[in-house]
Amino acid sequence: MAALMLRSIDTLLDWVQPDFSAATAVIVPSVHAKTLQRAAEIVGGEQQLALRLKVTPSHLALWIQGIEQPPGDIFLQAVDLVVDNDVLSKLPASSRQPAEGGD
Repeated sequence: MAALMLRSIDTLLDWVQPDFSAATAVIVPSVHAKTLQRAAEIVGGEQQLALRLKVTPSHLALWIQGIEQPPGDIFLQAVDLVVDNDVLSKLPASSRQPAEGGD
């Protein structure tokens, strides 16, 4: 009976003691976080990107840190910023023109 009681106590302790191994693991940024970070670099920072995407800076920070995922439409706007910038950077300077009807 004593052995059964000790086993039950050990099981209970395993259940109530937090496991910090997941919290201390290295977090790999998601494609969402990487894309938003790159978009922020392109437009001049997180504040400017938040204004451009019409979101709060606090929401943007959560998404860049990978704590939450951004809504799909916000992510696609960031993808457009990154892709447009990368395409423009590969064109010769003489053929670069700003997009019509820009934001």
